[in-house]
Formats: sequence, C-alpha cells, structure tokens
Amino acid sequence: MRLVVSRELAVSAVEERHRANFVRDLLRGRGGDPEQVIVHAQMFGWNLDRPIVVVAVEPDVVDDDAPPTPARLPVVERQARAFVGAVAGAIQEPR
Repeated sequence: MRLVVSRELAVSAVEERHRANFVRDLLRGRGGDPEQVIVHAQMFGWNLDRPIVVVAVEPDVVDDDAPPTPARLPVVERQARAFVGAVAGAIQEPR
C-alpha cells in the first residue's frame, strides 16, 4: 500500500511540474502556435479556446529575520487569498 501511495505522489508531482512549466512557457510567449496551445491545454482539462484573463503575481519579499509564527501562511497562499478576496469584492459591488 505504501508503495502505491508513494508512486501516486511521485506521478502527481511530475504532472504538477509539467503544468507549471506549460504555464510558464505560455506567459513567456513560448507556448507554440495557438492551435498547439489549445490542444496541449486540453490534456490538463483546461479550455483556452475562449477569452481568458491571466493574473501573474510576484511574491512579496519576505524578511528572513522575521520570527516564524504557526499561523503565518506561505507567501503565495496569502497573496492568492488576498486576490480572491479583492476579486470577490469587486464582483459583488454594484456598478
């Protein structure tokens, strides 16, 4: 059983790395022809054959001397939550 779980975790990590590399290549303009990009994205279950919005976030610089606290979330997770909250607030505001 332990071997199966380890194998599944390894496969998942490789797949996640492949998705991350694909997104990085897209953002750098190295994704290939639009038709190739659409087909490749479909392998991940993504539909890029429509208008989309891409948001790229650069993590804040973290002071290495800051005392660690158990409640402190990783930088990327904090920024993702802040972004989701900002978008949700903008969507709910009357126009």
